[in-house]
Amino acid sequence: MPCQNAAQLAHFLKPVGMFKRVRVETVLAYADDKCAYFCHSFFLGEQRHAEVWVKMKFKKASLTVRPADVIGPLAWTKPPHIDAWEHAIAASMAAASLAGQ
Repeated sequence: MPCQNAAQLAHFLKPVGMFKRVRVETVLAYADDKCAYFCHSFFLGEQRHAEVWVKMKFKKASLTVRPADVIGPLAWTKPPHIDAWEHAIAASMAAASLAGQ
């Protein structure tokens, strides 16, 4: 099923050298009726060097498909840092909209 990234947030804890081999661990952190939130952790050896959070939608043609219809039933509480990220995305979009006027 095609996916569409709605937002991404990268956080580097330590430098990752160019062409370094990394191990990536991916976790589905949360999903609501529209989006799924994944955390990709990048490791060099046993040390985590970066996290990339991705907010994405499952798509069928132009329609958004509920994550629960793809993944199965979900009964999670939204982590507080995802709410903070959502507020930052909304503020960024509002600022971009004002700048474009």
